[in-house]
Amino acid sequence: PEGSTMNGFETYLLLSNPNTTDATVAITTFSDVGAQETQSVTVFAKTRLTVYMNNQKLGANAPVWATIQGKPFSVRVIPAGTALPIVVEQAVYWNRLQANGQYWRGGDATMGFPVIK
Repeated sequence: PEGSTMNGFETYLLLSNPNTTDATVAITTFSDVGAQETQSVTVFAKTRLTVYMNNQKLGANAPVWATIQGKPFSVRVIPAGTALPIVVEQAVYWNRLQANGQYWRGGDATMGFPVIK
């Protein structure tokens, strides 16, 4: 899926873990200029974790993405430990001010594409 942290865009990764054990996943971003960055998060058992890709404040399960700030990007999510099935969705919202003074508002959501290792 493609996202953006450009002005007016907000991108979220929604990770759902239906398993009875925690799942650690590696999130790799690919910027529009070819920079890659990988960070891991833990999705606790039977919960959903929302990762805010525009995040600027480091916290537990809240990484800061240095290579995609103010840029469009794509993302890959894979298991970082034991390969447990999870559900991944990406939501992008925008509220862009256009040159003519009009706002372009909207959003979309994309389900992750399953990859079998």
